[in-house]
Amino acid sequence: MSNDQIIRVVGLSHRLGRFELAIPELTMERGYVLGLLGRNGAGKSTTLGALVGLIKPAAGDITVLGLPVRSAAVEVRRRVGFVPEQAAFYDGLNATQTAAILAPFYPGWSDKLLQRYLTRFEIDAKQPIRSYSKGMRVKLALALALSHAPELLILDEPTAGLDPVVRQMVVGEIAGLVKDGRHSVIISSHITSDLAIADYIGILDAGRLILHDDQEQLRERWRKVSGATVHAPSDPTGLFLSYRRDGASFAGVTDHYSTEWRSQVEQAGLRLDVVAQLTLDEILAYATGQRNLSDDAREVA
Repeated sequence: MSNDQIIRVVGLSHRLGRFELAIPELTMERGYVLGLLGRNGAGKSTTLGALVGLIKPAAGDITVLGLPVRSAAVEVRRRVGFVPEQAAFYDGLNATQTAAILAPFYPGWSDKLLQRYLTRFEIDAKQPIRSYSKGMRVKLALALALSHAPELLILDEPTAGLDPVVRQMVVGEIAGLVKDGRHSVIISSHITSDLAIADYIGILDAGRLILHDDQEQLRERWRKVSGATVHAPSDPTGLFLSYRRDGASFAGVTDHYSTEWRSQVEQAGLRLDVVAQLTLDEILAYATGQRNLSDDAREVA
């Protein structure tokens, strides 16, 4: 494993009832943000649980921070900051008391860091946690996860149900963490706006990793287009993920947009009039087969 490779997953397989997680390969380099995108039930939480050893998969090798998770899960969790989808707290305790319980488990714990994040997130450390709103609980979980200066921060649906102000604060903190090139973040979400900060996107669907790519390249290749049929010497449908013709007009979606692809489309007798990037929501919908071209002609016209 490369010194710059912070996670490496090979042949991961795990079954929970009828659900089966299968990830043939997934890697991540240090200093980046990986966004795991998928609908609820796609396997995001199971994947993250396996990365920190909370779930023991039936098969596969997982290495995190150079450590094999199967035999060194405790050490991995000491060096990773993990914020689950629903962080559990003793509601009768306050933030200071909760931190005192957690601190001995983390060699890198810093009360100075904790205080910095409590102040930044405007958390009253003396109030019992039962009085916290959902947003305050998420901010406390993030503050605690960051207080031992983790090399890797893993967040499972951290902004679900939060108001826009708190969501922006959480996402901004995550973006700032990786600026030094030494820290890395994995964030799972079904809210695509949360993943605008991600350098890489992985899409999970029904337990399968169906796409993993650099976000900029992803957006460059996935395009929706419309135009007119000039002549039709051949069937152009093989050039598109989705294609619809309405008289002389057509609309289509591709995940291979390039100069070469444009030339192939033109050779097939089509003229491209409008080319538009897809949003992550649209990419997710097309990649998982949840969208067709019923409205695309109007959208890109």
